[in-house]
Amino acid sequence: MVSGEEKCPVTGKRKYDTEGEALATAAHQIATTQALQALRAYRCTWCEAWHLTKKPYKPGKMPR
Repeated sequence: MVSGEEKCPVTGKRKYDTEGEALATAAHQIATTQALQALRAYRCTWCEAWHLTKKPYKPGKMPR
């Protein structure tokens, strides 16, 4: 996780340093909780950190 700030000031989501770290957290959540199988990582255009979402990827969506 990103040291210092834990959450994005715009989205309020937890920040991860790398895509791999975010995906590892997603895999852990899926294995140990009732988390959705569709968790995925994405790079935040606001804070440049990685976040997790359950929303599907939408090709053609313009970044902010």
